[in-house]
Amino acid sequence: MEQTPALVVACSLPLALRPLPALPTGAALAQSAHIAVQVLQGELTADERRRVEPRTEEDSAVLQDLHRVEAKLDLLLDLFAQWHQREQGLPPSVDCRWSVVDLQWECPALPPGFAAMTASESAAGQSAAGESAAREPRPALLQLYAGPRSLRPLELPGLFRAIAGPEGVHCQFVYAPLGDGFTEVLGRYLFRLHRREIAETRAASRR
Repeated sequence: MEQTPALVVACSLPLALRPLPALPTGAALAQSAHIAVQVLQGELTADERRRVEPRTEEDSAVLQDLHRVEAKLDLLLDLFAQWHQREQGLPPSVDCRWSVVDLQWECPALPPGFAAMTASESAAGQSAAGESAAREPRPALLQLYAGPRSLRPLELPGLFRAIAGPEGVHCQFVYAPLGDGFTEVLGRYLFRLHRREIAETRAASRR
């Protein structure tokens, strides 16, 4: 039975996918999990704001100066991230639904190297090829840039499945078992994206 995630965030992410001969195991899988946690923790740290309450007028003046410095650093980080991402050649952004279980999106065509089954094959298993694709999703490596300041992509091994329909291709990528640490930090990051989405919606409604 497939796990139903408690939180699914709709977002647009630059992402790319490539086939793998097999999913990593053992030390290779542990290394993938360790790097993924590092990348997500970096995204969380870069987005944090420490809130300090001034005790005196002098403290207030110092905090105002710190906020101005912070704003300038934010601008420099944004410019550097834009330059770095342009130099790296980001993959195209895709509208997707992101959870701690998987990533799902729609696309007009499949990524290179993957074969889709049709919707009828998925529903009824009418062909051997369709049955095989349904039972054995393809091992793949998902590469995505989690935030606008991302200097390093999040690279996740997992299983990719695609179902071709009349209006395009439905894609699903289920992560390999990367451990509780990965699930916890990804959940925190997704919750932050969710809160930001709510705040932006409220701000837009007040305009």
